[in-house]
Amino acid sequence: MGINSALLDILETQTAQIRAQLGPSYEFVFLDGEVECAPAPGVSNIFPGPYLSYYPAIPTQTELEAAHSLVVSVLEEEGPFDGILGFSQGAALAASVLLEHTKKYGSRVALPVKCAVFICGSLPFMISKGIRIDSGLGPSVQSIHLEQDNEKESGPSISVVSIALDDESDGSKTIEDGLATITLQDECNEVRLDPMKRAHPATSVCRISIPTAHIIGGRKDGYFEESKALAELGDEKKGTKTFTHNMGHVIPRGEQVKRAMADTITWAVNRVRFQV
Repeated sequence: MGINSALLDILETQTAQIRAQLGPSYEFVFLDGEVECAPAPGVSNIFPGPYLSYYPAIPTQTELEAAHSLVVSVLEEEGPFDGILGFSQGAALAASVLLEHTKKYGSRVALPVKCAVFICGSLPFMISKGIRIDSGLGPSVQSIHLEQDNEKESGPSISVVSIALDDESDGSKTIEDGLATITLQDECNEVRLDPMKRAHPATSVCRISIPTAHIIGGRKDGYFEESKALAELGDEKKGTKTFTHNMGHVIPRGEQVKRAMADTITWAVNRVRFQV
């Protein structure tokens, strides 16, 4: 799972060396997103467009739920699968699907896969009910105050949020309060607040309860800290393993790094096969 070209599967090409190293006993099924997006830097020089993602950079609840439905439908209709692998946004989405499954079913229903591999993953967005406020305020609005009762199980866990817009604002603003991202938009005199939670090991008690392997791009990757935090969302009892290649937000090529990445994936698979 990763951002792809509609005409050529980018992730399939990027993982060719790793898959060759793993050998013919591994079978891969590639899942394209359905949302057009801009290409990552350098991608358009190699792969033709249009380019597809699973959701925009900051999705709405509806967009995130649609991405979840896409993944779950493939797992159910084309499975069973032994594992799931995602790169970048694909890794975040895979983690989100697994965490939401655990939130919903706990240990009563097994996860749809037995292990997971996350490559340069960012922190996963989580599904919540969200809040919608309709108002006659236009782009000249100076501030909005949102209060939410933390003791209620429904809705995002935000106590008080203040959003202020300066005089030059176009009516949209995003702030971060540590637990949720709040987007304020003005569309036809409508103000909408869509809190989008992201799972984080410091604030989330839920863990991915299968072996997880994490391939991290190091400090050259803008998502380095998020990739490390994603690794902490793994279940220590089930096992987590990380490999950092320090080459940035890419799936690197080369004999040595190829073997190391394949070994990291094999570790997760062997945790399942041999129950170690």
